Amino acid sequence: MEPASFIDPVALQEKAQEHKETLSQKLREILDDPKKTLYAMIGCAVVIALIFISWVYLSQSLQAKSTVKQQRSVKQSSFTGGQTNNSKGFDQRRTSDITQIDAALRLYRAKNRVYPSVLSALAPVFLASVPLDPETNKDYNYQPSLDLQSYTISATLSDGSDYQLSGN
Repeated sequence: MEPASFIDPVALQEKAQEHKETLSQKLREILDDPKKTLYAMIGCAVVIALIFISWVYLSQSLQAKSTVKQQRSVKQSSFTGGQTNNSKGFDQRRTSDITQIDAALRLYRAKNRVYPSVLSALAPVFLASVPLDPETNKDYNYQPSLDLQSYTISATLSDGSDYQLSGN
């Protein structure tokens, strides 16, 4: 067996000092050149913006998912056993459509700071096309607030109840 090697603290400190000096020199080079400084600042701003947008999107997605889970459990407990497979399929499609529209609305707001006044503003950037009710082929009920800072979107299910999501 070979004897255990020990790290020389003095050599380690010297190595750390060399790295510190190299980084300081590179930073001075960047700060002395206006072009490099501008590129560095733009790069930092882009990274910060991406982190912020990701955080907003993830927090809104998590909030939407918890709202959807709560509303699904309420809706599932109120379903009656007399529904046909076709109406259950329509209802599944409706809840899926509302959830998809809700996510697109949140993305729209993250980009524009307000919700759209009409759902058609979501297409084609945030949705390929705005989904329609699978049974009636009509628009879902979308009600933005007057200041476009909140909304409610809903669909009427086969049992007459509403499946509804809201955003602030």
